[in-house]
Formats: sequence, structure tokens, C-alpha cells
Amino acid sequence: MTDQSIRLAAALDLLDEAIRGLERIARTPIERSEIEVLKAAAVRLSTAFRTNPARPASSLQLMRVFDGARFQHLLDLGGPEYRSLLLDRLSDDLQTARRTASLAAQTLDWAQLRGATHVLISLVGSAGALSLQSLSEQLNANANAEDATGVAGLVGELLGELDGLIAVVAATKRQDGTAA
Repeated sequence: MTDQSIRLAAALDLLDEAIRGLERIARTPIERSEIEVLKAAAVRLSTAFRTNPARPASSLQLMRVFDGARFQHLLDLGGPEYRSLLLDRLSDDLQTARRTASLAAQTLDWAQLRGATHVLISLVGSAGALSLQSLSEQLNANANAEDATGVAGLVGELLGELDGLIAVVAATKRQDGTAA
């Protein structure tokens, strides 16, 4: 991942954060309508940067808050000799947690859902997927409370954002030439 792609990811994150801030203070239908125009323009902008390996357009549309610098820091921790291994392990762990969380939410297997969300809480925050970390924490709290309604309300959004992070990891592996 280049410095330019990290800066781009950070700039797009700031744009997304600014739009969310505007959504919180919009009061009139006209203001809300104009914010929808901004959101559509932001999606078009992210699509224009489709070649950015740190943040493929599909993952930009799925993850609300992604810290590209934090993702890069995670990759740098092991140095170049362990980068490929770290990406492989991260990919495997994220996909396993996704399968487990999806099935556990469908069957209301509280222990499995707590386990999967606990894994996600630690993994995704380290990888820079901050909104996904928050969703994982909320879903974990719902699993602890055995709140089926709360789980149903969050699981789709969590799985969508998780798909975005899995796409970032896969794109990074492709960029590095380590994709299977």
C-alpha cells in the first residue's frame, strides 16, 4: 500500500465522516435531499478511485469508517517477511468469523454468536474497520442479552461491512501478488 493510497483512504474517510455529520444536523427536507446528493457524489468519487488497492470501491460502499493508516500499521508490524502470512491469517480468520456469525445469528446460537463477535471486535479494530468494530460490539452485547430483535437489526449491516473488510484484505493480497 502506498502513501498516496493511504492518504486517499483517509481523505475518503473524512468525506464520509463529514457527510454523516451533516446528516446529524439536517433539519429540513431540502437539507436532507441535498445530503443525499452529496452521498451519491461521494459514491461516484469512490468509484472513480476503483484502482486504489487500499480501498476498492466496493469496500468503500460497504464500510462506513475505515482507517487506512491503522490497516497499514497492522501490516507493518510483522515487517515485509511476515506480511503475506499476516494477510492470509487475517483473511482466514475474517471469513471464519463471518460464516460463524451468519449461521449463529440465523439459528440464535448465542454462544457461537458471542464467540464470533468477540473475535471480530479484536480483529477488525486492529485492521482499521472502526464502524465494523462498533457493530461487532453492539452485536456482542445483543448476543449476551440474548436479544433476537437486536441481533436481527444489526447482523445484515455487520455482514455487509465485514464483506467490505474482506474485500480490502483480498485487494491488498492481489496488489502484493500473494492472492491464491
